[in-house]
Formats: sequence, structure tokens, C-alpha cells
Amino acid sequence: MRPIVVALVLALTGCGPVPRVAPPLPPPPVTPPILVLPAEPPVPVAPVALPRVRVDGPAFVTDAGRFRWRGVSAFPLAFFIATGRATEADAFMAWAAAQDVTELRVFAMATHLFDLPPDVGRGVTARVLDMAARHGLYVELVALADTASYTFDRRVQVRTLGEQCAASTSCLGVQVANEADHPTQAPDIRDRASLQSLADLVPAPALVTCAPAHGADDERPTYFSCGDYVTVHVDRADGERG
Repeated sequence: MRPIVVALVLALTGCGPVPRVAPPLPPPPVTPPILVLPAEPPVPVAPVALPRVRVDGPAFVTDAGRFRWRGVSAFPLAFFIATGRATEADAFMAWAAAQDVTELRVFAMATHLFDLPPDVGRGVTARVLDMAARHGLYVELVALADTASYTFDRRVQVRTLGEQCAASTSCLGVQVANEADHPTQAPDIRDRASLQSLADLVPAPALVTCAPAHGADDERPTYFSCGDYVTVHVDRADGERG
């Protein structure tokens, strides 16, 4: 090192200009090669099989004992899934399960609350059942709603939903129609014999019920009652707001 220091001093004390020499640049950093791994296939979610709900006398039961029906209206879940909003459907189910709800009532078609044609609705209800099972929830599928707004084959709608319900233990049952005598329903839906013929299309072991009453008919226990169980809708006029 000493000769280098002396040479530098002599250069500084000389008479001529001292040329400025740029120091050598450091070598460029070595970039490690990027290792691209093939994407792993998604891990399949194993289907969840809940115990099948059945009717035993006046009660709903499963192999685990008596089934406690604690239901909530969840009309748009199929609509959510059909319109790319499955995360909203999943979030609702998570909330319902956290509230100790056991059953969700889901429309497989509609036009007034939301736009869900029957063919679209029945095309996603199997996904609704799978999603509900993962949350430990049961689903009642309402096959026919707002039928006055659509021209379609009711038998195909009910039969398809019945087959899906029979194949999934998370399906509690199929309700053929929502409030059959409601003004939004087509005239043929208000006929008891027509409802019974549609209910006959639902295969075992799926449960089936025809339709709840609407309005003051809620106190007529035989009104539209057919199938394995009867759903009663309390007359809204009896509520606090009339």
C-alpha cells in the first residue's frame, strides 16, 4: 500500500493538471433465476352429508333424534349464486348458522323480489344445497313463485327440484308453491288437484308439501295441505301494523 500513497502525493504536488480517473463501477447484482412452479390443482371440497330429515308422526326427526325446525326466509340465495354473488350467499349462511338457525327457505324462481327465471333457478339450487351443508343447514326449496309472470313447464321445475332434493341430505323438502292463491300465482297453481299432481313428482326420500295459505286462510288447516307436512303462513293482517 505504501507506494500507492507516495505516488498520489507526488501527483498532487506536481505542476500539471491531474487527470481525474473515475473509479471502476461495481459489478451488476446477480439476479437469481425465477423458478416458476406449476399451479397446483384446487383441493376438492368434500361434500358434507347431514342426517336426512324425515317425518315421524307429528315430528321431524333424523337418525340423531328430533329435528328442531328453526327457519328463516332466505329467498334470494339461489339468485345470489346465479348472479355471481356466491360470497354473499355464503356470508348469509354463516350468519344463520351462528344464530342457531337450522332451516333456510329458498326461492327457485321469482320476478317481483328479484329476477330469477325458473330454468336459471333450478340450475343453481344444487349449489345452494352443497353450500348449506357445509354450514350444517337444511334448505326448503320453493319450486313455484310468481308463476303468473312466466310461461314454463311446471312439471319440469318441480320434478328437477325434487330429484335434487332426494339426492341431497341437506334438502329438508320441496314446497311446490309459495302461497298458491296469491295474486302473483297463475290460476292453475290455485287448484288443489293440480298441486297434488305436482307434489307427486317429488321422489322419496325427499319430503314435499303443497303450499301455505295466504291471508285469512291461515286458520284453515286443510287449506292446500298435501304431502308430508303442512306449512302455515300467519295472516299478515293480524300483525301489529295490520
